[in-house]
Amino acid sequence: MKRLTIIIPAVLAAASSCTPQAETVVTATHVIISEESVSMQAGGSCTLTAQIYPPEVSDPGIVWSSMDDSIAGVAEGAVHAVAPGVTYIVATSADGRAKASCRVEVRTCTDAFLSVIDSDGYPVNALWRYPGAVETVYADCEDADKQTFTWTSSAPEVIPVNNGVIAFGYSATDKPGYLCYAEADVSVSIEDGTSAALKAVSSILSDFRFGEGTFKAGSSITLNPGADGELALLSDAGGQQAEIPADYY
Repeated sequence: MKRLTIIIPAVLAAASSCTPQAETVVTATHVIISEESVSMQAGGSCTLTAQIYPPEVSDPGIVWSSMDDSIAGVAEGAVHAVAPGVTYIVATSADGRAKASCRVEVRTCTDAFLSVIDSDGYPVNALWRYPGAVETVYADCEDADKQTFTWTSSAPEVIPVNNGVIAFGYSATDKPGYLCYAEADVSVSIEDGTSAALKAVSSILSDFRFGEGTFKAGSSITLNPGADGELALLSDAGGQQAEIPADYY
């Protein structure tokens, strides 16, 4: 009797041993953003970073998005503040399994401050100067080095301003007590519309000075016996005060 040897099972076993194994996919479990919240002025920017876990996740990519692009936008973690308000910047794992967010508050300069200061850093609300004088003032604001300031004058033909440099001009007047008088509101603003202002007055008084006192034209002086002093019109050079109180006239 003839015998038949079958070797097919061995061949099948060898073939089955060559079948590739499926790759293990590691999904994201959570995302951590470098900041929980940030606060910026409109026009400002900052950069956020995100870390995805576990480190061996199959796709380590991060997708950035903003819940309100009209307040703040984001591109690859770079956040740009657009307009006042609150929104959230979201970092989502590429596989969509995990995400985290950062609260972003965008404020105007008014929320901090905007003021006009002198060269010593003191606030300035009003300036009284002779015609021909030139005075420089400065805008003070948080992140001032990142702001664009616009200076304007309500009377540029008499008291113009250029980048904070105010020129005091001459204007004839029938205002009692003055040989000449002109005033202007000098203001400074930033891109979001926030502004601050001071009053600039260019004048020469027609009143007079006696000793240490300043007197309105037409007023009288009572002197004690033996008293003396120099009488001078305030229109004389050096006679007018550098800054005259607003309630003087």
